[in-house]
Amino acid sequence: MEIGTLYENIQKGKAKLVGHDGETRALPGSLHSFLEEVSGILNDGKSVHIVQSQLTTVQAATMLGVSRQFLVNLLEKGEIPFHLVGTHRRMYSEDVLQYKMKRDNRVIA
Repeated sequence: MEIGTLYENIQKGKAKLVGHDGETRALPGSLHSFLEEVSGILNDGKSVHIVQSQLTTVQAATMLGVSRQFLVNLLEKGEIPFHLVGTHRRMYSEDVLQYKMKRDNRVIA
């Protein structure tokens, strides 16, 4: 299905969830709004990235294109905020992306 057709169907309220058994259900309002927004962005030719709200050190390092140890060093220097879940460091994706934008702008400038 083309993105334009998907976008039109979601706008008209024709999109629905279909289970593996063929049972259909209407989309919950929040999911409908989300899919309408995402499909609209894609229909405009833009890209969309969906990321988890919290990242492990491995996930964040991959997102930044650095080694896990390099990321841990950044965390310990206070370059990126983190919190502990037990003994494991976790970062909010928003903080990692903010650091990435700042880093990339510094490299370009």
